[in-house]
Amino acid sequence: MCIRYSYDDPSLGVWARRATVASTTTNHALRDDGLAIADAWRDELELGPRVGAALADLDAGPVDVLAIGKAARAMAAAARERLGRRVRRHLVVAPLVPGENDDVLVGDHPVPGPASLRAGRAVLDFLDTAPTTGTTLWLVSGGASSLAVVPAAPLDLGDLATVWSAGLAAGVDITALNRVRAAISDLAGGVALARVRTPASRALLMVDNPVSGARWVASGLTYPSRPRARAREAALAPFVLPPDVAERVRAAARARSARWRAASTAHRNDVVAAPRDLVGPTARAARQHGYCPIVAPRVTGDLDAVVEAWTAQLVGLARDPAPQALIGVGELTLRVAGDGRGGRAQQFAWDVAGRLASLGRAAVVVARATDGQDHLPGVAGAWSDEGTWARARARGFDPDALGARRDTYGAHRALGQILAGAPTGWNLCDLYLTLLGPAAR
Repeated sequence: MCIRYSYDDPSLGVWARRATVASTTTNHALRDDGLAIADAWRDELELGPRVGAALADLDAGPVDVLAIGKAARAMAAAARERLGRRVRRHLVVAPLVPGENDDVLVGDHPVPGPASLRAGRAVLDFLDTAPTTGTTLWLVSGGASSLAVVPAAPLDLGDLATVWSAGLAAGVDITALNRVRAAISDLAGGVALARVRTPASRALLMVDNPVSGARWVASGLTYPSRPRARAREAALAPFVLPPDVAERVRAAARARSARWRAASTAHRNDVVAAPRDLVGPTARAARQHGYCPIVAPRVTGDLDAVVEAWTAQLVGLARDPAPQALIGVGELTLRVAGDGRGGRAQQFAWDVAGRLASLGRAAVVVARATDGQDHLPGVAGAWSDEGTWARARARGFDPDALGARRDTYGAHRALGQILAGAPTGWNLCDLYLTLLGPAAR
């Protein structure tokens, strides 16, 4: 029987005072269970039927398709499978996939660059070209904010990179960053909707934001946004920018607002997939492997704070001697510190590992990016267990220092804990899983 715990119990903060029990060897069965459970959603979720169902009521006739984001390739393929010859024109903007030779316009990610600017202009040219169809179909997923950009004058690419970096340094969440991106863009924040020339416009969105949902995917690409001056200033407050860049940002936001035009087309937004879709498959897989699945409250915000809350939840679960699975979905904010190599999922797995030894149970953590890339190419995330830090010290690493520098990749790799990554065709935030083995008798 699964027992659910209340996580507001003050006693759950006692993990640091528990006796430390750290094995220097890996519990391979527990690790294998964790890896299998954290990957189960990929066998259960199917994009094609979701896109097909969303397009079932699309008006008959030819369609122009515009796909932008990390999942643009997969979403465009699913739409073409459904619409067939009804697709007249299409433009797909996606990240570079080494060895891929497809009909895709590649943008820069995670920081916009020259390819992003070319892609952004290509999107506007696509919309400005006289259509021969009745509908423009947008296929939108996370990552579009960097893959295709059109900075509002007087900003340039260098200014955008400075804004992006300032957001990371400040540790602002993705919604706050996207609000600023939209306010200084001639593409995002619904601006491009005013360029649509077909009578109808439809957007299918793959959501990667568990907080604000579809509204701020791709910096509100298909949602109108014209913030007032006070709202713009509030959004910019956490960003520490050079004075000249800050002035250009404000000038760009004012100019964008002044030339705002509402869309004249009939537009509709529909969600085809969201982070919550990961929970069911993961919980079912945990049960099938013999664990009691507990779904954590929303896993968002500052990574350090989430690690503390996550560990407190594990203390509560450890009271039950039966095997437990704590499941979370979200996108954490990782405040950049130094020039270390790593990513959100790798950092989470590393930091939680430092606390697992205090639980007195065999435990394993798996953290993976659902798009297949945890900041570094070829890396989807990492796993760790209660003995990770002990093994790291034996190899000459300083676990605390690595965590503080956000430099976890090298140690994870040396310990064989990196999860290999490649594009999955999905972008639904990150999946976090901790398994507690049965208590020793």
